[in-house]
Amino acid sequence: MENTENKGYILGCQNNSDICHYRCCDQSTTTSYDFCQENAILLYPGEWEKEVKERKKHILISDDDNHTGKLGYCDKENFDQSQCNPLQNFKPLDCHSYPFFPVIADGKLKLAIDSKRCPLSKDIQQLREHYRFILNEWMRVVGNNEKVKTWIGNISLDGYEIIDNF
Repeated sequence: MENTENKGYILGCQNNSDICHYRCCDQSTTTSYDFCQENAILLYPGEWEKEVKERKKHILISDDDNHTGKLGYCDKENFDQSQCNPLQNFKPLDCHSYPFFPVIADGKLKLAIDSKRCPLSKDIQQLREHYRFILNEWMRVVGNNEKVKTWIGNISLDGYEIIDNF
C-alpha cells in the first residue's frame, strides 16, 4: 500500500471521520461563538504575503496581526473544501500540519498534538511518519525566517499536548 501521508493526506483520517466529521477543516468565522486560534488557520509571519492572490482567494483573513502572523478561515460559501489540493490552491502549513502544531519547549522546536479535537491523537503511532515530515517542514521554515520562531513561542493552543520522544 502506498503511503500518502507526506502528500498531505493522513490515512487514518477517513477511518475516523465518523467521529470528528473532519473538524480540522471546519474553522470558525469571526461571527461564530467559538472563534479562537484553535478554530482558525494560523499563518506564520510572511506565509500569506509570499503566496499569489489567485491561489489564496479561498482564505479569508480574520486577524491581520496575530503575533505578527495572521488568522484565517476557508470561505466555505465559495470553496468546496473537499477539493482542497495544494497543487491547485494555497494550503497553509498549519493545514498540512494538523493535528500537530509547532511549539518551542526546552529551547527546541517540537510538535504538539490536538488531543482535544482529533481522534487520531488516541493512537499517535499511526502519525509517526506525518510527525517527522511536519517537524522537518517547520524546522525548514524556522531556519529561513527567525520571526517564525518568535511567533511560535507566542502561540498557545488549548487542548494541544507536546509530544516528546516520538
